[in-house]
Amino acid sequence: MPAQHLRLNKECLYRSSTELGDLLASIGFAAHVVQLQGGSIEGRFDFLSGEQASLLRLQCNSAISVSCQRNPAVISLSLDIQGRPGVGCVHGQPLGSHVIAGVGQHLTHSFFQLSSDADILIALLPKQSLFEQLNLLGGEQCLRWMQDHNQLRLDPSAHNALAHQWLRWFCDPCGIPVDPISSIVKWLNDDTVKGGVPFRRVTRYQLVFDLIYMGASGAAEGLSLDQLADQLSCSRRSLIQGCKELLGLGPKELLRVQRLEKVHQALLASDSKAPGSRHSVTEIADRHGFQSRGHFAAAYRRQFGQLPMATLKKRA
Repeated sequence: MPAQHLRLNKECLYRSSTELGDLLASIGFAAHVVQLQGGSIEGRFDFLSGEQASLLRLQCNSAISVSCQRNPAVISLSLDIQGRPGVGCVHGQPLGSHVIAGVGQHLTHSFFQLSSDADILIALLPKQSLFEQLNLLGGEQCLRWMQDHNQLRLDPSAHNALAHQWLRWFCDPCGIPVDPISSIVKWLNDDTVKGGVPFRRVTRYQLVFDLIYMGASGAAEGLSLDQLADQLSCSRRSLIQGCKELLGLGPKELLRVQRLEKVHQALLASDSKAPGSRHSVTEIADRHGFQSRGHFAAAYRRQFGQLPMATLKKRA
């Protein structure tokens, strides 16, 4: 593959969880993004695309959760640029120091949370090509670890070299080698991988994943906590515990944040000059299930750092 086939084709700022979701959709991931901290979002999204490998860099000033279905033909290798522990959580497991995450071969979806200071690089690699290169270049044990683990511990020097390599490719896409996968495997093999982080499959984290999808689709609208638990075939305790552990929010709080984001986007898209437009704050809040004006306005301000009327006026 000629090096010029890899190009930086997205270099964007995003200012809401919806905008980040739209950017992820534009590169093929139907993702649900939830803002986990109140205040205005400011984030950066850089995407380098190619036939053999693609690279994504995600930065955000707010903690966020991202969930999406996986492409079974692709492995997503993720690392924090500085190799710090605890800046993210993947499938309910905090990132360790100098790890590369997302290596699990049999996961059907991606589900991760990032802290407010995370700076994450993600390499999207064809699974078959990656496995072939690992077999060819001395990664047999690494492949075995990828059968049962979703995080691999790297030698710190290898982690730093890999992060530096990917950052250099973003700065100079024309300098990417003809075979980028073999260049990556140079730092991801049996000499540089020090072991796998045991993967805990926790049922309640899958419940949180499913609840986020229910909230995004509107299927959770008007349901009580007991009804939500019935829909998910779980106990109230498991649902509450999973949400609190993973997101720092209760189930109803999570659904409220998702509804607030829908209101936020509706206010930004509202056109008060359009004939018959339902553009008032009250109408939009009603449409998304907010009955108490005072509680709604306070929750909106905590989430977005401004009152809903200010968002509407900004749009106008």
